[in-house]
Amino acid sequence: MSRARSAADLLLLATLLTATWHRIAFEPFGRVTVADALAAASIAAIALTRPALRREARTLALIGVLTGAVYAAGALVTADTGQFAKGLVVWALWFSFAVAAVAHLGSRPMLYRRALVVFVAGFAANAAYGYAQYLLGTTVDVNLDEYLIDPFFSGSASSGLNLYASVPITQPDGSVTREAVYRITALTNDPNHIGILVVTPILLALALATSPARRPAIALAALVAALVGALALSQSRSALVGLAAGLLALAALLRGRLLRPALLWPAAALAAAVTAVVATRFDYWQGVVTKRLNPDTPGSAIHTQIYETIPDVLGDQPFLGLGLNTFAPWYEQVSGRADFGPHSFYVQVLTETGLLGATAVLVLAAFITRCLLRTWRAGDRALAAGLGAALVGTLGANVFYLTTIYPSWYALLALSAASAAVATNTASS
Repeated sequence: MSRARSAADLLLLATLLTATWHRIAFEPFGRVTVADALAAASIAAIALTRPALRREARTLALIGVLTGAVYAAGALVTADTGQFAKGLVVWALWFSFAVAAVAHLGSRPMLYRRALVVFVAGFAANAAYGYAQYLLGTTVDVNLDEYLIDPFFSGSASSGLNLYASVPITQPDGSVTREAVYRITALTNDPNHIGILVVTPILLALALATSPARRPAIALAALVAALVGALALSQSRSALVGLAAGLLALAALLRGRLLRPALLWPAAALAAAVTAVVATRFDYWQGVVTKRLNPDTPGSAIHTQIYETIPDVLGDQPFLGLGLNTFAPWYEQVSGRADFGPHSFYVQVLTETGLLGATAVLVLAAFITRCLLRTWRAGDRALAAGLGAALVGTLGANVFYLTTIYPSWYALLALSAASAAVATNTASS
C-alpha cells in the first residue's frame, strides 16, 4: 500500500505541475496533453490506495454526478455528437481528477502543502519559458519552440510568439517606421491564456506572502513580481480584468496585511524595472498600450457581441442548451466563422448547458465557497483568501475569455475543496 500511495503522490504532483502546459501534447487519437495522461493515471493510482472519502470529496463527487447527468442529457438535443462526446469525456476526466485529488489530499497536510508548491511551480515554469521565448524571439529572432516543442510534441497547436500588430516609432532623424508587437504564448496556445492563467499564482502567492515569516514572504513577493511581468508580456486585457477583481477580493479579505514591508520591496523593484524598460523605448510601449486599451476594434467588439447569442440559444433550448463543447460548430453555421468558441465562461455555460447547467455551476460555486469559509474559520486565512481571490480573478477574466475549460481550473477547485478538509483536520489535531 505504501508503494501505491507513493506512486499516487508522484502522479498527482506531476499532474498539478503540468496542468498549464497545454502545448506539451500528442495526437494519438485526437489531441491529448501530458497533463491529460497524468490525470488519468493519477485517478487510477489514487483509487488503488482506497482513500477514505471525507465529506468534501463525497459532496464534490455528488455534484459531479448530478452535473454529469445534466451534461449527458444534452446528447438528446445536440446537433454535433462528436464534439459533444469529446467535451463530455474531457470534463469527466478532469472533474474525476478533482474528486480524486480532494480524497487523496484531504487528510494529509504535508502533501497538500507540497501540492500547492508544485501547482504554483508549474505556472512559474510556464512563465519562465515565456520570458525565454520573448527574449530570444525579439532580440535574435530565434523561435525557441522550433527547438524545444515542435519536434517532440505533435499536439502543439501553435508555435512561437504571437504577432499582434505593429506600432509607429519615430526615429532620431524624424522619420517614422513601424515595429512589430509580439505577445508571449509560453506553454499555452494563446497569449490570453498565459496571461489569465498566471493571475492564479499571483494572487495565491501574494496572499501567502502575508504570513509572519519574513524570508518566505520576500521570496513569494519576488515570484509575484516576476509573474506580473509575464502577464504584462502577454498583453492580455482579460488578464488585467481578472487581476483587478482578484486584488479587490484580497484587499477586502486581508486589508492592511498586504502593506507589510516584505511585500513592498519586490513591488518597488518591479516598478523600477518597468520604468526603466519603458523609458528606453517609450514610443514603442506607448503604442502598445494605446492599441491594447483601444475598445473600438473588431477583436474587442466580438467579445461583447458574443453575449448576444445567449437569448437565441436559450429561446430554442432553455434547459440543456446546445450541448457541451458544441458552440463552435453552431456559431459557424450562424456567422460563417470556423472554430470560434464562446470566448466567455458565462456564454459557454448558458449556451452549451442551458439553465440546468448554469444551476449546476452555481451549486458547485456555493460548495467551494463554503469550503473556503471553513478554511478561513479554521485559522488558515491567508490560504483561504488566496484561493478565493484566485477563483474570483479567474471568473473575472473569463467574462471576456474562456480558460475554465483547462486543467488548472479543476486543480484550483480541488485545492480549494481540499483546503477545508486539511484545515479542519489540522485544527482538530
